Order: sequence, then C-alpha cells, then structure tokens
Amino acid sequence: MSHATRWLVAALLCLVTFRSAGAAPASAPAPVQSLTFARPGQPPHTLTRTTLRSLGLTPERLAVFDPYEQRVIEFEGFSARDVLDQAYGVAWQSGEELLMTCSDGYKPSVPVRRFLEHRALLAYARTDQPSDFTLLKGDVQPAKRVALGPWYLVWENQSDATVRAEGDFGWPFQLVSFEPVKFSDRFPHLAPPAGASAAAQRGFGAWRIHCQKCHMLNGDGGEIGPELNWPMNVTEYWQPNMLKRWVLDPASMRLPAKMPPINPALPHREAVVDDLIAYLSAMRENKRR
Repeated sequence: MSHATRWLVAALLCLVTFRSAGAAPASAPAPVQSLTFARPGQPPHTLTRTTLRSLGLTPERLAVFDPYEQRVIEFEGFSARDVLDQAYGVAWQSGEELLMTCSDGYKPSVPVRRFLEHRALLAYARTDQPSDFTLLKGDVQPAKRVALGPWYLVWENQSDATVRAEGDFGWPFQLVSFEPVKFSDRFPHLAPPAGASAAAQRGFGAWRIHCQKCHMLNGDGGEIGPELNWPMNVTEYWQPNMLKRWVLDPASMRLPAKMPPINPALPHREAVVDDLIAYLSAMRENKRR
C-alpha cells in the first residue's frame, strides 16, 4: 500500500470515528400545542397550554362515546367555553357561528348556541394512551389511525342524547384555529327561501348536521358526495319515497354504497328524513351557482 493510500484510509477512519462518537443530532422539538383565534379588525390571538394554565384554567377529564372509534374514551383537555372566554371575552357568546380550521384544511363551522347548550372539551391527550394522541377512524374502510393533535374538540354525549344522536357533527381533530363568522357569510346559498315551511326549516338544521359535511348544495358544503341542487335538484329526479329509502338505508338500494345511512340511533329518524326532503324540495326554488 502506497503512502498516499495509507493516508486516505486513515483520514476516512478518523471521519467515521468522529461521526460515530460525536453527539447525536438534536431531535426536532415537539410541536407547540397552541390555538389561534381570529378577531375581526385585530391581530389574531394565540393561546398555548402553558398560557391557559397560567390564566387559571385547570385541565379536565371527560369520558365520551367517541363517534369514530364507537366506544367510550376518556380525554384530557380544557373546557371549550372557558378557552373561548379567555380568547374573546363573553362577546363570542352572542355570535352566530364559530368557524374552525384544521391542519389538514378541513373547515367545519358550529353554531355558537351548541357551545352554550352542551359541554365541550378541547382535548390534547387520551388518558388510555397518554403518549399516543391518535384514534382509529372506523367510519372509513379500511379503518385507519389518524393523529388528533394539536387539539380535538369532543362533546359530552353519554348523558346528552341530542349530541349522541348527532354522531360526529362538530368533532374536528387536528384543530388549530377559531374564527367567529356569520352563517350567511360562510354559506350564503344554503338558507331555505323566504316562506319555506316549518318542516323545511327543521330540515335545514338536519342538513347541517347530517349532510353538509359531504354534500354541496348551490356550491356550498362538502366535496365528498355530489351537488344536490344544481343544475337539477335531487327531488327532481328521485321520487320522494325512493329518496327517503336511500337516506335511511343506502345498502338496500345499491351495493357497494359509499354513503352511510343516517344515524340509526337518531330519535324520530324517519321524521328527520321527511324534514330533510322538505328542505331539499324547497331549495328547488332557490337555485344559485
């Protein structure tokens, strides 16, 4: 071996030894579990878990029937109402809607009155798996495990039959921000026309809970299922009795049926579907694009 070759081998050995013995690269810091609160005409306000504790909020534990895993799970977090009071004062309580943004781009909105009438927790951990803030999302096939952080909005539904019947309405995970909005600004083309029947008005409320996350109507809503009012309203090409059967039990009419049936545990289930169809029928006179 030549002198030059010996020198090259020695240099390479030194380099390998240095990299092996040196300090390991620092791991990436854990993401800060913060929430951002948009405020009209003001800079956004951000609160972290540490800040919330320093403001006097105490972490709580709440056992709920999780709509995704379909079983009781206990979560740890802060009272949603207390957090919103810290972010906005009590002014938010007289608003219409709270628009939430999730890190995956999902943007659900929930009426303010729901927060006032029912108990909600902004969760940051599961007590049964404290180091793994995930859940098994069983409403898709095959089921998949999803990350919940930084925040998961959960609702007390073991003693609250109304919330239990609404399934996963208002249960966003990967939650990063809140924004007070007006419903008419967020969904300008969804309200039933003036003079719509009481059944259509009730159906509008049911639409928001059970249908809007998947279906568009006049271009507003979800993007999973088809648009139901433009260019033709669904009641213009489905007979009402067949449409009702489809909503109650899609698998009885088509296999495979990607659309799930309306919540089988929903009280007065058939009456709710009748109201939904009344709302859809009324929207035939309110087509916009």
